[in-house]
Amino acid sequence: MQSQLTQAAIFLENIKTGDKADHINAFKHLDLISEALGAERTAQEFLPFLYRSKCLDEDEDVLSALGSGLAKIVPFLGAAQRAHHIIPILEHLAAIEDISVRNRGVSTLAAVIPLVQPQLVERHVYRLIMRLSKGEWYTKRCSAACLIPFAYTTCTVRKQRDEMIHAFVGFCHDDHPAVRRAAVCALKSFTSVCDWSLVKAQLLPAVESLAADDCEGVRVWVAEVLSFLPQPAWTEETKNTVVRLFMQLSRDASWRVRYKTAESISSICAKKKNLGSELLNVYLEFMNDEESEIKTAAANQLSKYCQFLSNDEIVTKVIPVLKRMIQSADTQSSIKESFAVSIMKMPSALPPQLHTKHIIPCVLELLKDTQSAEVRVTALENIAQLSKPSDVESLLPAISATISSFTPNQNQNNQQNTQMNSTQTNVSATQIVPLTPLQFAAEPQWRDRVRVAACLPQIARVSLLPVALEWIRDQTVVVRETAAIGCFRALGNIYGKQWVQRSILPFVLSMARSPKNWVWRQASAGALLALEGILGEDVLRSSILSSIAVLSKDKVPNVRLAAARTLRVLLIADKEKEKEKDANTINMQQGQLPSIFSSISISPQTKREVKNILEKMAQDRDNEVKSIALLTLRET
Repeated sequence: MQSQLTQAAIFLENIKTGDKADHINAFKHLDLISEALGAERTAQEFLPFLYRSKCLDEDEDVLSALGSGLAKIVPFLGAAQRAHHIIPILEHLAAIEDISVRNRGVSTLAAVIPLVQPQLVERHVYRLIMRLSKGEWYTKRCSAACLIPFAYTTCTVRKQRDEMIHAFVGFCHDDHPAVRRAAVCALKSFTSVCDWSLVKAQLLPAVESLAADDCEGVRVWVAEVLSFLPQPAWTEETKNTVVRLFMQLSRDASWRVRYKTAESISSICAKKKNLGSELLNVYLEFMNDEESEIKTAAANQLSKYCQFLSNDEIVTKVIPVLKRMIQSADTQSSIKESFAVSIMKMPSALPPQLHTKHIIPCVLELLKDTQSAEVRVTALENIAQLSKPSDVESLLPAISATISSFTPNQNQNNQQNTQMNSTQTNVSATQIVPLTPLQFAAEPQWRDRVRVAACLPQIARVSLLPVALEWIRDQTVVVRETAAIGCFRALGNIYGKQWVQRSILPFVLSMARSPKNWVWRQASAGALLALEGILGEDVLRSSILSSIAVLSKDKVPNVRLAAARTLRVLLIADKEKEKEKDANTINMQQGQLPSIFSSISISPQTKREVKNILEKMAQDRDNEVKSIALLTLRET
């Protein structure tokens, strides 16, 4: 404590007599000084001292450090009755011309204003806003515009609120463009705290004025403001006004305005039903804009925006433009990269049949793009987002060719492998154009190869799962056991418990309920045990054990036998773990314990449930089932 007081005294002395460097260093430790002085002395002595000091007349570097330091001491002011003591010095910073200093002052004031006690709001908050609003220098009015949304929620007197709204509307028509820009940026938060009737009556007309402002820096933020209008304000009249303003902004002469408008189209459409259809032509104009930045913004919005269109509108209006842009050699790679990200999220906007028919060919075009390695890598990185594994399966030849293209020495072999694989998938060999070594001679940069290597597990996660699920239904018992024990455990270790529970468990449970194929029911018993080793006892009791109990009563003796062997493995595994014995040589086919299950451990309650099932199976009419059940009960 004494050391802390000594340091605080040194910093205070530096503020009084030090040079610029001393002041900056001291202001970085204002929290230490405040903690040493205590809340009361900080409010009553230290803050007034700072306000009177010559430091407030120094350059921007010192004031910026002061603003950062003041933000740190707010928690040390203690009770809310002291919060207002910091307002005068922050008001000074909020009037500084340097924008970094001003922003620090405004942000700290925004944090302090809600802390002021209700009885002190009029004196310290309302009057602060009025002083800044009437300031001759534009910087004060800029700060007032930013602070009004916070002060409006703090003030409860209707007259004071009305004056704040009147002042804010005045900022929207201010002579200085910086004030109008501050007002339009603050509108997003102000519309969320105002009553919707005030938004409609006073703020929306101000937005219309800002949409036609002479300054590009003002107009560029208007579309974002429209997307933040509160839901209750979206009457039919408001919707018509918003659509008109949005169309006006979408055709603005400034590409920056059009860019921000394109970025906001999905947020606008989410506010009112059928807005997507009304703005479809606007979106198509964005996709065909002469500026690549606007096309990129439209590409980024593709999957979100299509959520608000009908299937027919997507297929007949959007897809043709999308295909043309992807296939065109004139389309910049940055635009195609954006499409490579957003197009993978399209399944949620289209039914599976239409998605396979119209979207998969577009993905294929991106995978075999000959102009940019970035496009191909981006497509690979996002391909796992396709909802249907069969879609990824159909693209495997193209995926293989794309991955191999980043290993120049393998290009000749890749061409042969691609042609062989194409006969086994939905994509014909004529659709895939393997890239020649000459085309990739200079392209495979190490950064691209790193990105490709990083996305390989995701591709395997989607494309290999259908193969593993098919193996578990194989007619050969060894293949089924290898798939259940080997593949499922390996996939579970890689992708985790939640993925196994979401992707594999439902499939295996459906196999256990299969009414037509008893081999599937038989195979599901071993698969369920393999999943228990991954998912744990909670899932064993909630899902797996009940399915095995059903299998134990199956009409086919081989299915009941598989259930008995599975329960035997479960109990023996628990027993062996308790004894800590090595079980690597035991074979599951003989009803014994394979090493992969050596980690299984169950509670006494679960063990009783398993034994209850086995006791019923001990009376089975099949001698082999009865023998396994009795042997297990005797040994455990």
